[in-house]
Formats: sequence, structure tokens, C-alpha cells
Amino acid sequence: MRFLRLSAVALASAVALAAPSLAGAATHYVSPTTLIPIDMSCTDAGFTSIQAAVTAAVPGDTIVVCDGVYREQVTVTKNLSLLGSSNSVIELPGPLTPGDDLVQFRGPITADMSNFIVRGPLVTNSPACGGDVNAGIRVTDDATLNLSFTDIRDIRDQPISGCQNGEGIRVGTRGTGGPGHLVADNVTVERSQKNGITVNGAGTTAKITNTTVTGSGNTSVIAQNGIQVSRGAAATISTSTIRDHQYDPKSFVACGLLVFDANGVNDQNNVYLNNEKDKCVNSRGGTYEGAP
Repeated sequence: MRFLRLSAVALASAVALAAPSLAGAATHYVSPTTLIPIDMSCTDAGFTSIQAAVTAAVPGDTIVVCDGVYREQVTVTKNLSLLGSSNSVIELPGPLTPGDDLVQFRGPITADMSNFIVRGPLVTNSPACGGDVNAGIRVTDDATLNLSFTDIRDIRDQPISGCQNGEGIRVGTRGTGGPGHLVADNVTVERSQKNGITVNGAGTTAKITNTTVTGSGNTSVIAQNGIQVSRGAAATISTSTIRDHQYDPKSFVACGLLVFDANGVNDQNNVYLNNEKDKCVNSRGGTYEGAP
């Protein structure tokens, strides 16, 4: 999928024109090579860390993340816009707390994120399944994330393992946490360990359009799924491609779209390619028209 590539300054200007006026709203710049922190542009950025900019920002602010690799976890608990350059990379910094996520949106908030690369893998020396990294992006506790023109890749162990962690995007509950809400457009998710996108838990919703979810192809290590909608969640998935999810031993089935105990899934005009089974549906499936 080809992303629209805009400069950070152009992105900030576009958001400023499109967004309603917010008293006191500001634009902050993040660059890994800033030398004069006056926070005016990518060459004069105020921050070298995305999390530092998020912490300093007030609701309604825009954070422009300039070209570079940012090896850090990011947690957003405010109404913010995060704008990358298409060469803004958030990368796993090393071993995480077991069960942790790389980028987290926790609510109740509404946030925007566009033009990023979020990537692994995580090199793990643990022979046990500790769930070192669960998701590249997590949306929970009634947060709403508008995600666009972003690539989430290689959220997995290295080498890939049979552990049940490693999801490109996780929306909603996972043992703990409340429902989440995702609006994803022009997103790619590649080579996750377990699921590309998981939409889970009562009250959780997702609208996924123009998105490509690609598995690891034929593997004997783990039965991957492209998109999972489960346990009371609801989703609309349209004009998207889900491909390359196959599990060789056949003791379990790798599914392009896995639906179980969902509140409904609206599956429209999607393309399924090279999956062991394109759609796996059981218990309370059906058409749902109410996702955002």
C-alpha cells in the first residue's frame, strides 16, 4: 500500500486548517537530532522524545514527529494529534514488561495518529511465553483512536514463536482494561505473531477501511489470524485486503477473519488471498451497522 507522504510542516498546517479552533492549542516538534530546543520546526525541535512531548502537551495540542527512529514506549492519555512524516519510526526499545504494549492510547480520550511506522521485532531470550510485547498499538479504557497512513510491522518475537502474544493492533480488553474504539484508514499491518488486528470485548468498536493485513505465510509455528472480532465487540471492515495466514500442522486453523461471540461484523468488499481459511465465524456473528 502506498502512503501519502507529506512534510511534517504541511501535515501540521493541514490539521490546523481542518480542526476546530482550540484556545491555547499549540504545535510541538520532536526530532532525534535537535540542537536548539525552541520548538518551532523540525530543525529547531523542542523535544527529542515523543513521550516527553506528549507529557508536556495539553489537550488539543498537535505533536509533529520528524524523520528519525524513536526507540521508546509511548502512552497517550490526552486528546492529542500525533503527526509523523512517513519516516517517523517508533521502535521497540528492548525487552518490555511482560504483557506490555509499544504505543498505548488510554481514555476516555480522542486522539489522531498518522504517517508513522511502528515496528519490532523483540529479541527474547526467555524460553517461556512471558508475553514480552502484546501489541504494537493498544486502544483501551474508552479511548478513541483515528489511525491513518501508518505501517505496523513485525510485532513478534525474534525468531517468531508459538506464544500467544504479538498483535499489530489491539482494541479493547485483554484480561484488564475497558473497551476501545478504532477508526483505521490506509493502514498496513505486517507479520504480527498472533493477530494483525484484534477487536475485543463488550462495547469495543472498530471501523477499518482501505487497510491491508498480511501474515507470515505458511508457518508451522503458530496459527495466525488477520483480524479477530470477539467477545461482544463489533466492527465494520470494508475495502481491505487480508492475506497470507496459513498454519501447516492443521491442528488449528489460521483465519483471515476470525469472528466469535461478537456483537456483529459488517464485512464489505474485502479481498482475501492465500489464507488457510478466509473467514471463521461462530456464535453470535452477523451483520452490524452501528460501528462508528
